[in-house]
Amino acid sequence: MLSHQYVLFLDTETSDKPKNWNSKDERMWPYIVQAAWLVCDLRGNKLVERNVIIRPDDFEIKQRAEHIHGISEDLASREGISRKEALRRFTTDLRHYKPLIVGHFIELDLRMVQMGLKRAGMKNILAGYQTFCTMRGTSEYMHLPNRHYPQLGEIYQMLFKRKLQGAHNALVDVNATAEVFFELLRRGEVSDQIIQQQHRMTENKEKKTGCGLALFLILLTLIQLWVL
Repeated sequence: MLSHQYVLFLDTETSDKPKNWNSKDERMWPYIVQAAWLVCDLRGNKLVERNVIIRPDDFEIKQRAEHIHGISEDLASREGISRKEALRRFTTDLRHYKPLIVGHFIELDLRMVQMGLKRAGMKNILAGYQTFCTMRGTSEYMHLPNRHYPQLGEIYQMLFKRKLQGAHNALVDVNATAEVFFELLRRGEVSDQIIQQQHRMTENKEKKTGCGLALFLILLTLIQLWVL
């Protein structure tokens, strides 16, 4: 078992690809269009499930992004809420549960939240939370030509022998990520030690490459797949 009492699963869909993967300047980064998160206990019981679309008050949703996640500017304008309200809900859950944060390429999702907080004039409270990336944590399961990191749908099908339906909807993806995580936990592939090892590997890669959050090392995968 893990030392954390709760796990928060996070997934975001975005308005475009980043213009500069290594930049901390929010102008180089796209905007969150949809965010979904779950909070579960270690038995997998779902305590919180949230799904928000962010109103595009100050950004455009590129056609190539809409083609991936299916959220148009018209839909987001009609059904979306403000960025600040969406992030207020997220940070409220984060503060309340103090969870382990898990995602499939969680580094990207956290960077998107960071940029969102900055744009909303809100405090970045992400520092200090432990994270686990199911994309990096499952790479040894897959033998993929020319790339190292598996898509969520690929690892999902490998683990459960069924296809992930509705991928690139943040709510679908976040529930699938939770299924993957708890299956890995059941198999003994996730532990406090493994989480710490993944964290240390990220820190070491950042020092070697100079790239925040080790994004550079995952760039080639995302150029091919754009798993946003």
